[in-house]
Amino acid sequence: DGVVSRGAFKALKTLVSVSRAQWSETAAKSAAADGQQQQNDWVWMIETSFLACVRLGLTTKEVPVRRSFILLLAEVSRAFDSHDSAGMHGDLRQLIRDDDPELDFFLNVTHVQVHRRARALMRLRKFLSGYDSGNPPPFSMQSLTSVLLPIAINPVHDCRTSAEDTYANEAISTVGAIASHISWNKYNSALWVALSQMSRNSSRTPSQERNLVAMICAIIDSFHFEVVVGADGDEDSAVSEGNAVWRMLKNRFIPKIEE
Repeated sequence: DGVVSRGAFKALKTLVSVSRAQWSETAAKSAAADGQQQQNDWVWMIETSFLACVRLGLTTKEVPVRRSFILLLAEVSRAFDSHDSAGMHGDLRQLIRDDDPELDFFLNVTHVQVHRRARALMRLRKFLSGYDSGNPPPFSMQSLTSVLLPIAINPVHDCRTSAEDTYANEAISTVGAIASHISWNKYNSALWVALSQMSRNSSRTPSQERNLVAMICAIIDSFHFEVVVGADGDEDSAVSEGNAVWRMLKNRFIPKIEE
């Protein structure tokens, strides 16, 4: 199985490289012709099919399989860092350090040593902490919620013993840092999933239970939305959104937390 998986991984990396070459060739021809960027079938396949499977793979419970998907995503980000579609995750290229593998986020977050994975999350958390609502981080909402958030959440469920507490705690803090930069819809979804998991799995160890509760607290602590308690139907969009947030908190989240 190991030989087959390594061969498949190399084949998929080659697919990304070929797609990048085809995209570059098409872009060069378009620039020479009329300057209009043309749709490339290879890029379309990578964005709509390949990356959809990769993002799904980031949530798998099988750690070795998940590592391969994370590294494949890094390959796409590296190859298409200048592509203008947020769905290609080129904005994550800044987390890749070809000059210093010790600081490469994707290499370290998939490293066999737990302390290397914890340090990768710590560096990401510190990077995100340097931004706020007036100065958002240089990542698209799709990269934050479909890539970085699942990567940070996984250790919360993976760590089963107290020996992994440092790694789990760093993951929890990173989840909170990411949650402080995402939109209400994405925040709403992340918090609801976390709360629902409390009653969904009875086979968790005490450490996993503690980690899940801590992650929920971290998400709640990262709440950064305006809440306006008032009459429905306000014309002002900010007030209307605030009312929507309040209704969701009152009717959905507060009763769920009190269960």
